[in-house]
Amino acid sequence: MSELPDEHTPSFHIPIYDDLLKHLEVGALTVMLLGVILATFINILDRNFQLGIWDYAVVEKMVYSVVFFIGLFGGVVASRRAKHIAIDAVAHFLAPKPRKMLSSLLQLICAAVCVVLTVASYQWIMQVLEPEASLLPARSEWYLNERLWRYPTVLAFGLMSLHFAVNGIRFAVDGLRMDTSA
Repeated sequence: MSELPDEHTPSFHIPIYDDLLKHLEVGALTVMLLGVILATFINILDRNFQLGIWDYAVVEKMVYSVVFFIGLFGGVVASRRAKHIAIDAVAHFLAPKPRKMLSSLLQLICAAVCVVLTVASYQWIMQVLEPEASLLPARSEWYLNERLWRYPTVLAFGLMSLHFAVNGIRFAVDGLRMDTSA
């Protein structure tokens, strides 16, 4: 893993990015997690006591999808904090300034990869999935539309690309500002 400090302190503050977007991401992740816990709890009650509150199969399919998105958006938060999984065998041998510049380059490469994944996931949704495809066969409710349940993937990869790009720029600025005489 890269030799970055435990908490990378941004070299410059971007209010909308560092404040509003950060809180929206963490809030969305929290709501998804609480929603999964609540839905699973009600599903258990509904199944065990035969309450007939809702269709078990529908809720189960939705919970599976949301759990996937929780993991994906966890990656979004990790990329924002530059705490994503990284394999870097060279950084340990570099001085601090070249290490920052290498980290910047790697972040920008990750941003480019995530842009490709954003475009590919959008194209997959639009070209491969049928417009009327449903999470459950023989069900046609609007909230079960499969495309609707796949769009968060596009959003997550888009946010990851933004975070990697911002971190890449910040690491480059940090590296350029470092004093080489020290």
